[in-house]
Amino acid sequence: MTWFKNEPAYYEARLSKEQDKPPEELLDDAVKDMPPGSLGLIVHPYWTPPFHCDEARGSILGITMAHSRAHIYRAILEGLAYETKAGYDAIFEKTGIAINEIRVSGGGSNSNMVLSIIADVFQVPAIRMEESESAALGAAICAATGSGLFPGFQEGIEKMVHQKDRFEPNSKNRAVYETMYKCYQDFYPRVADLYRKTEKIASPKE
Repeated sequence: MTWFKNEPAYYEARLSKEQDKPPEELLDDAVKDMPPGSLGLIVHPYWTPPFHCDEARGSILGITMAHSRAHIYRAILEGLAYETKAGYDAIFEKTGIAINEIRVSGGGSNSNMVLSIIADVFQVPAIRMEESESAALGAAICAATGSGLFPGFQEGIEKMVHQKDRFEPNSKNRAVYETMYKCYQDFYPRVADLYRKTEKIASPKE
């Protein structure tokens, strides 16, 4: 998302400063009425390779003349949601523990589209927390508890952790996202060998 805001969405980034609005708000407006699945566009969001496949890189699959940069932005959000779900599926396979809601934090939680897409891909409610920086909030809870402001961590959590907005999943989007997620899961195995073959060209070592 940072790459997109700094590169393809440079106009929106500049406009956000002029209007004193977060760039996510302007980008949300551009994609909010687009259909789920971004007209068949899939983004592999490995701009920074994950630990388990160093050779991986970002990819955009299925682009046509019908796609705009707004479609690419939505597909990036969807790709991040697919990758998050892949991580959850791996955990669920090992633990059997199901989730009934997702709490979203960090910069991405400023985007309504991020919350909506997460809810639709997972088909559970997605919740925006009042404090988006969860790591800093956790440190503050530890400090407050350690200094004696709270008798224990549970009390600190109850006093300092609050929900802000709740996004319910749209059941009408379920079938589309199930299809797109299956395609996403099949994406990396099909291109992994190509990534390896071009790794030296993409990341030359001196």
